[in-house]
Amino acid sequence: MKLVYPEFDIILDMETDKVNVLTSENRKLFANLLGDLNEQVLGGEGEFILSEGCKPISMSKVTDIIFNPYSVDLNDRKIQTRLYKEIADIANTNMFKEQGDINEVLTDYVEKLIQLVPYNLDYSADICVSDLLKLYGVKLLPYGSGFLDRILSYIKIMHQLAGIKLFIFVNLKQYFEEKDLSELYKECAYEHVNLLIVEGEETAPIEGENHWIIDKDLCIIRDE
Repeated sequence: MKLVYPEFDIILDMETDKVNVLTSENRKLFANLLGDLNEQVLGGEGEFILSEGCKPISMSKVTDIIFNPYSVDLNDRKIQTRLYKEIADIANTNMFKEQGDINEVLTDYVEKLIQLVPYNLDYSADICVSDLLKLYGVKLLPYGSGFLDRILSYIKIMHQLAGIKLFIFVNLKQYFEEKDLSELYKECAYEHVNLLIVEGEETAPIEGENHWIIDKDLCIIRDE
């Protein structure tokens, strides 16, 4: 997988064992870069070109951008919808009889319940698995209790449920010490996902990073 920014001839080779760090010390360009990336992740137009095997692919299908790592939600609507569908597919294949038994019991319960009130009521007699999951508040939990655990859980879940292959983090290196970043990089490589970190200031390189720096005068410095 490659991510190209033609205006500056930047070609980012997305390798799961390397993390690309793209730094723009020019604030106007920094804002433009993030604006383009965000727009393209949302399905709009922009200057970046993402490809896999020489074939362009839509960033909106395989990319997620995180401006604030504290805002990641393991149970946002997109994730929850895909989770419920996966569970429902399993239930329809492996627990069809149990599903029918539960629906019969619930229908009987509701029928008896509405007879106890003096109103003309109607209800749906067919309860799907997703309805039950919502009723019981089924949700995802992080794999640990720390901040790093939460980020790793989000990456793994978005990769497994939503098919996200490229995660773009803004100023991520401002949140973690080197040892935590190294752990994050290692886990992402194990999960076979790609990371791009976009920074507004130059940061010290650590093992496993490729650095592209655009300085205030729009000159490019590469360090790998």
